[in-house]
Amino acid sequence: MQKEREFPISLLEKSMKERLAYFENTTIAHPKLEELNKELMRRIIEPCGAQIILVYGPSGVGKSTLCKLVNRRIIDASRELMQQDPGHIPAVSTEIIVPSFGKFDWKDYFHRCLHALRDPICERRNIDLFEQDYPLLVKDRRSESELRRTLENSCKYRNPKAFLIDEAQHLSMIASGRKLGDQINYIKSLASTTNVVHVLFGTYELLPFRNLSGQLSRRSIDIHFPRYKADSKKDLEEFIKVIYTFQKKMPLLEEPDLTEHVEYLYERSIGCVGTLKLWLNKALQAALEDNAKKLTLRHLEKCGLSVNQCEKMAGDSIEGEIKLEEREEWRNRLVAMLGLGNASIVQMKKIRGGHKNETGVRSPVRDAIGK
Repeated sequence: MQKEREFPISLLEKSMKERLAYFENTTIAHPKLEELNKELMRRIIEPCGAQIILVYGPSGVGKSTLCKLVNRRIIDASRELMQQDPGHIPAVSTEIIVPSFGKFDWKDYFHRCLHALRDPICERRNIDLFEQDYPLLVKDRRSESELRRTLENSCKYRNPKAFLIDEAQHLSMIASGRKLGDQINYIKSLASTTNVVHVLFGTYELLPFRNLSGQLSRRSIDIHFPRYKADSKKDLEEFIKVIYTFQKKMPLLEEPDLTEHVEYLYERSIGCVGTLKLWLNKALQAALEDNAKKLTLRHLEKCGLSVNQCEKMAGDSIEGEIKLEEREEWRNRLVAMLGLGNASIVQMKKIRGGHKNETGVRSPVRDAIGK
């Protein structure tokens, strides 16, 4: 049975920390993730005039994992160019930080982007956002507009293919609808001035951004990252395969039978692979701490989300899915707004038909008269 396990058997002799780290770093290339990975790469390479790509889905579906995979693929595809131009940075990957007091901090965002671009402004001032000298940012007296111009200039030299912005729903955490429009228009303006596609990853809270203006709608692309649905046979089969793959990769002495608990695993993850993976990480840690030979239902129950938590997650997901539905009454309203009534449709058919006549109707020609 050990030969069938999908991890190095020598890993069983490693420490608990190493075994847990191995599983935590394991990513399953399940169908929905692979499909969106390919689609997003295609959209980034050939945006066809689009400046913003919105990638949204339920919390825990795997958007951050998708962001990391796309970042890795862009870098891999740019290896040759990076050798020719050491200053080239294929992609800028950053995260939107929760704003304080309802006001988004654009200066902080620009600093993070410049840090990802390895801009000299960060190196010169010894700014490292992930170390203890982060408070040095407070001493920077540059204005927001100056930092933006620095970012625009840096993009000319670094020539990134895309800005990958995770947790982008935090952009919507402001006071009014007018300011909400300002936020996304600012991103669109950045995409335009830097000539770099901006990809925003977030929950269904990104949905209001889609219809803030007609100009934004035609300059953006929507990509939905859905969860696996229990009422879809195909989805359920794929979800079971994901569970089976995870159980094969658990570095334990005996392989757990997670597929035996499919219903429970689906119930407490609502069909989101990201949520499932975090849960299994915690359950594996509990099993390793117990020095158990295999992971059991008791470990799953100990680390699973509560019913109330799952109910909230399910409610938010279903609400977002409903908003994406195109209802017949909405189409009828659009048709009425555009004046596409029965009379106009008949007129369109006549124009579209050109010189073609109805069946049995003679084409107009000049008849010969006399000799």
